[in-house]
Amino acid sequence: MSEDITRRERHLKNLKSKQMATLQSSLEQAIDKRERHLEGLKSKQMATLQSTLEQAIAKGKNNSENQVYIEKAEGLLNKVNDVIEQQAQCFPIVFDCCTFRLPTSVIGDDPPIFVDVFNDPFFLRCCVTPTLVDADTPCGPLPDAVTVNEVRATGILPFYFSITLPTFFSNDCFDVVDRTFSCTDTTCVDTTLCFTDLSNPDPCPEFCNNVFSLAIIQNVETCGNDLIIQYLVVHFLPECND
Repeated sequence: MSEDITRRERHLKNLKSKQMATLQSSLEQAIDKRERHLEGLKSKQMATLQSTLEQAIAKGKNNSENQVYIEKAEGLLNKVNDVIEQQAQCFPIVFDCCTFRLPTSVIGDDPPIFVDVFNDPFFLRCCVTPTLVDADTPCGPLPDAVTVNEVRATGILPFYFSITLPTFFSNDCFDVVDRTFSCTDTTCVDTTLCFTDLSNPDPCPEFCNNVFSLAIIQNVETCGNDLIIQYLVVHFLPECND
């Protein structure tokens, strides 16, 4: 009887070990798949931002009032190009969107191309985590060879902006009056700012007064009796401290 019990216990122990190994393998595969998905998503977002900036710059050059924004957008486009071309998967740029659905009382044929966005970075936090990265050697890349600090920005980023358009909201059937329409939302932030060596005592940047946000028009269309105006909201986070 005791031998049977012992055999049964060994069987259950081996079974649990196999189950744990299977679970560990499934989790690792799921995490790897999720990370690849997020990297692909961020790459698509960067490509969308690149295209949106190029189109907005081209369209904005037709109006001299956009000159200040054009210069700013060209600088941002250069930064976006640098991020796309760099090998490290660092994305100090966070995206969101806002859609205005306005009634036909709004004469919104020409909404602003660029809009300043106000943000509140008080809730952003910096996380520093040691992580293994590959190293380039004369004989080729060496996987997981060096430990560095990964610096991430996490938290929420509330934002607000508004656009002003001519409307018939005037208590009169024919008077045209400018009215303001606003967008208020919160962006979830969880992105890598940089990688630094372990000797850097304080790589975390100061977020307050250093997060720049801009809304760029993406699309204007009509849907039934409504006017749909879509903006891409872009938050540019600060770089790490040297």
